[in-house]
Amino acid sequence: MKIQLFFRNTVLCVLLVALLAFAACTHPVPTVGIEIPQPDYLQDSNNLGTPSSFVTIEPPSDSAVDPTPSNSITGINPNTVLSQSQGYVTNPPPTRGDVSTTPNQVTNPPLISITTPQSTTPTAPRQKLPMPQSNAAIAAFYNEATRKVNASRAGFRKSNTTKVLSINGLEKVESLPIIGKALSKEIRKKITEFLGEGTSVNTATKGNASNYLVSASLQSGDLTSVSCRESGDKYIIYMQIKSVTNPTRDAGNALGRFTVDFRTQAEARATLEAGLMNVKPKVGTVTIVSKNSQITAEIDKYTGNPINVHMQYAFDVEILDVHGGALGVNVDVDKASGSGSSDILFTNFVF
Repeated sequence: MKIQLFFRNTVLCVLLVALLAFAACTHPVPTVGIEIPQPDYLQDSNNLGTPSSFVTIEPPSDSAVDPTPSNSITGINPNTVLSQSQGYVTNPPPTRGDVSTTPNQVTNPPLISITTPQSTTPTAPRQKLPMPQSNAAIAAFYNEATRKVNASRAGFRKSNTTKVLSINGLEKVESLPIIGKALSKEIRKKITEFLGEGTSVNTATKGNASNYLVSASLQSGDLTSVSCRESGDKYIIYMQIKSVTNPTRDAGNALGRFTVDFRTQAEARATLEAGLMNVKPKVGTVTIVSKNSQITAEIDKYTGNPINVHMQYAFDVEILDVHGGALGVNVDVDKASGSGSSDILFTNFVF
């Protein structure tokens, strides 16, 4: 009896195990997954067709950069969507109709060149020299400008043009028989040479200039008219100098206080007495008068250096009692006179 009961229970157990095994093969246990509700834009048949139960989300590539800050507590971007594989993306949901699922690619921003301004010390404005007003101040301003030329041995260009305007009083000489015209021509030649008619040009290089431009020492009493005006970067000075009888090349007279380019009384006498057609006459009186002397100077108003200097003056020469004779040739001139002018220009100063 017991044996039969054991056998029957054993058969029932085997049948139960077999039944469970069959049921397991035909009805597997469902797996557990995370179902993500699909947004409206994924269920739109116009965009994606039949919606799927799950959305597969790929991890971002190394080149993708999430510009959105992560949650300070979880460390996960609030726009991240998780799947079964725990992948994530950082793209915010696209707008309706946008079906692109490619992560945003962040390119390197353009380099910005920042130039730091260098600190520079502002250049102080140039200080101009006070413009002279009075006769004495204008004369002193010009004197100083010429002194600076000689002190620095500045280079410059100088042109000097002298003209003989007239020679009178030789009618008696010309009337002499045989030699009259020749003697008159010789006297004219001597006077012309004496006055230095013609044009000469001299260029003085810096460091080698000397005795071309006098260091002037004009005084207010030498001036008959004077003015000074400002023009651009320069002062323009104009001075008229009084006439001088028998000037000498020194500071003892107004003409000699600003130039040495003229002939003196002693030089005129020596020239005539040197001989006229083998005759060495005696010369009574020689008078030379400088007149209409004037100076126009442009001077740098910041440095006081001259830019150019223009001198002009005229002169009259009178010769009395020229007598002499030799080898039958007699020179007899009671009075002869002449006039001329000089125009001197200094330019191209190099300090």
